[in-house]
Amino acid sequence: MLRSLCGFSQEELILTDDVSAALQVGNSTTEDEVIQFYSKPGEDFTVKCSFDSPGRWKIFCRENCDGGNLLIKTDQKTAQRGRYGTEYDDESFLSSAGLSVRISAVTRSDSGLYRCGLGDSSSSASFKVFRLFVADALLKGSSDHHLYKPAGSSLTVGCSFKFSGQRKSFCRGECEGDKILVETDGDRGQRGRCRIGYREGRFPVSSTFVYVTIEQLTRSDSGQYRCYLDRFLKDGFIDFRVTVIDALLDGDKVHPISKPAGSSLTVGCSFSRSERIKSFCRGECLTDLVWTAGDRPERDRYRIEETEGVLLVTIEQLTRSDSGRYRCYQDRKTKNSFREFEVSVTDASSSSASSSPTTTQTSGSFSGQENPGTSGGTSGRTPGGTSGRTPGGTSGGPSGRTPGGTFNDNMLLIVALTLTFIIILFSVVLLVFCRKRSAKAQKLLTSKKNRSSVNAKQSEKKQAGMSL
Repeated sequence: MLRSLCGFSQEELILTDDVSAALQVGNSTTEDEVIQFYSKPGEDFTVKCSFDSPGRWKIFCRENCDGGNLLIKTDQKTAQRGRYGTEYDDESFLSSAGLSVRISAVTRSDSGLYRCGLGDSSSSASFKVFRLFVADALLKGSSDHHLYKPAGSSLTVGCSFKFSGQRKSFCRGECEGDKILVETDGDRGQRGRCRIGYREGRFPVSSTFVYVTIEQLTRSDSGQYRCYLDRFLKDGFIDFRVTVIDALLDGDKVHPISKPAGSSLTVGCSFSRSERIKSFCRGECLTDLVWTAGDRPERDRYRIEETEGVLLVTIEQLTRSDSGRYRCYQDRKTKNSFREFEVSVTDASSSSASSSPTTTQTSGSFSGQENPGTSGGTSGRTPGGTSGRTPGGTSGGPSGRTPGGTFNDNMLLIVALTLTFIIILFSVVLLVFCRKRSAKAQKLLTSKKNRSSVNAKQSEKKQAGMSL
């Protein structure tokens, strides 16, 4: 039975504990003996296949090697075709011959079954089989796992367990009630933007894996997640935290970022090593907006913090004047110690008008997709009778409302009304003051006239007395 708010639909894939630049693949005959490898998106993957005897033809292919699945077939010692390459070594110390195959800058669509072959002809070639799974992280145990992903990207996580189980769940927080995003007794399931898959291992030879995916991440997807396995003896689960940011920078490329006025911007800067002093600055960085030596400082609207090897910089309540180039630094004395990005702040009203409230549902980039609810006795029922909810509690698609747009409009109205009231109040006060002053002046003038009249009468009396 499948209960989901998200989901999964893709071919069976396996994760492995082994990750390195060059890996050995030996003889393999059954699916359980196929060696599985794990790689992260963007990494270069290389595996060396060992053979007992040399051969003329070198073959590297996917699945059954038919049609477009034939990646490379050559009689040369080295060959390159796009992102795929081979290198032949017939003077290996440990075996008679070795064929190294590689995939540059792997993507999630590279997940699947591969074969490397060697022989005097295609029909007589001997093949070694391995399986590759591309994921953002392979998690084990109860460690504090924290993953950072840019908005709009996808997240795939593999959870490793020693023992197999019956019910598999992907949850947001605790696996109870409507926090269960997807749950199945089968091997896979999908609904909306989320997927879950299961691959049973053989203890103690190989591990069991539950792998989960969220497509088209949004800022509301940030939070705590759990992959859960209901086992016969003791239930197992692995927790991990996801933080969705506006961009995750790695390298010296300048990344353009567009944000509406009134919203907040958070950028993650990834470095190969951590330094003591970190800073966030603008333009040529003559002065720092904010800097830190290990704490989490804030200065006005700016914030900087380091966690899990990622330096996070934030600007709150963006305005048009915030548009420009920024840098996050580790150590200014070290070459290539900064990441650079360009911010363009647009009007909130124009951003709202340009965004459309559409619901996006993706089925992933894997092959062998199935209809949700067809595998493992799925029913398509959602917890609490709701359907189509995504992580973060959002229902359906985005609302099309731009952060800060309504806030700015209301603020403009409040400011206008306030200024009008102040002007009216000032006018009333000025009018009262002028009237009082005019009345006072009139009173003084009347008093002077009365005094003049009295003085005149007294003067007349005096003159009359003198005449007598």
